[in-house]
Amino acid sequence: MSTVKKMAAVMMSAFLLASSAACGEFAKTHELSKQSFVDDYGYSEEYWPWSADDTTVECKDHNAVVMTIDGTTYPLNGMAKDWKYANGDLNNVWKDNPDVDGLKVDVSDYNHIALGFCGIDSPSLHDSTN
Repeated sequence: MSTVKKMAAVMMSAFLLASSAACGEFAKTHELSKQSFVDDYGYSEEYWPWSADDTTVECKDHNAVVMTIDGTTYPLNGMAKDWKYANGDLNNVWKDNPDVDGLKVDVSDYNHIALGFCGIDSPSLHDSTN
């Protein structure tokens, strides 16, 4: 193999290694359960918006944030919808508000934590003890 071809192969390997490392930077996942929502973050259990007790939050490229429940991925922000990182319909797992017919439990507290995992600021509706 010529010196030029060897140099090209080394440069391509370095590029691929750097690219995969950069992509890994965005593939962060975090477990967020109803129990940790209450115990670790200080929110009331009534503000947990999902029908399942355990979720996985994943930070994607383009500031997209998704949540997985029982193997189905749901968008948590507009970027996740725009880039089609998720295929689930949130209404299938989003709890109804027990106090107001036709409304769902507010997701702002959950999203405040979930988007915060990914370094994205998001307002929280309720005060937590933390």
